[in-house]
Amino acid sequence: MAKRGGRRVGGPGGILLCLGLAIVGWLIGGIEGRVVESGFRTIHTNQARLDNGRTWVDSRWELELREKLARLGELEASDSQARDEIVAEIAALSFVASVGEPEVLWPDGLRVPILFQNPVACLPVGEVFYPVSADGTILSGAWASPPKVGSGWLPVIGEVGMHYPGAAPGIVLDGEAELDAVSIATSMWVHLSHRDWGTLGRVVIDARRGRETGPDEQGARIHMELEREVWYGRPPRAGAPGSLPDEVKWTNLSKALECLRSGEASGNWAWLDLRWDRAEMRLFENEDGVDEAAQESGD
Repeated sequence: MAKRGGRRVGGPGGILLCLGLAIVGWLIGGIEGRVVESGFRTIHTNQARLDNGRTWVDSRWELELREKLARLGELEASDSQARDEIVAEIAALSFVASVGEPEVLWPDGLRVPILFQNPVACLPVGEVFYPVSADGTILSGAWASPPKVGSGWLPVIGEVGMHYPGAAPGIVLDGEAELDAVSIATSMWVHLSHRDWGTLGRVVIDARRGRETGPDEQGARIHMELEREVWYGRPPRAGAPGSLPDEVKWTNLSKALECLRSGEASGNWAWLDLRWDRAEMRLFENEDGVDEAAQESGD
């Protein structure tokens, strides 16, 4: 089902980790001379801080990062091997996508650019949910329910009610169905608005049959609350020629979500088929228990 991820070291990201903050503070305080005279050039790895410019980062990630670095003890700022060790320790964390070149803050500080993984979905493991990045990496930080991000929630991947025993942070998913579901979730974050996410609510993306579309097969499905269902067809990563462009599918879903926001009975759909240029929808049963006629969204 999955494999353990390896070390990932790449270009600088938008987050800075600073080590040896107390010493850097001395320099700012204007007593650089005394630091030079003492020859104090030790990086204290237990003094770390993230300068975080992101809108969503699990607060437990910083704690995990700090605890791991603290175990390295005191390192010499001039020791390139020690700096490489710091980079390797950071890069091995599940939630780190890449680590840039460390910058020594003379005489005993270190600034390390880090790019965090971007959670796009979540995976049910036992009674908890772990975030999953766009490349299929399971990230640390268990949640009792799908975590809320912005105006929406991270989509759950897999069959409704399914769990993945043995899955753990740092493992990279390699199953076709799971990666297909992740690609749908990633595309959702690109194309849907904050308002759409608020209307969408919690969803489960089941892509087990995402490559098997046809007259009697709807492909990947998105299960919404209140028993609503969206038929998505082939997932973005399938690259199937002739499939409807993903942006068209999401535009049609956005229009269907606007129907729900209207609160009118004529927009209270039970399922939505996004495989066609003009998405087809069917309303919930009326008071007589008969399905309302199928309609088209997109006008």
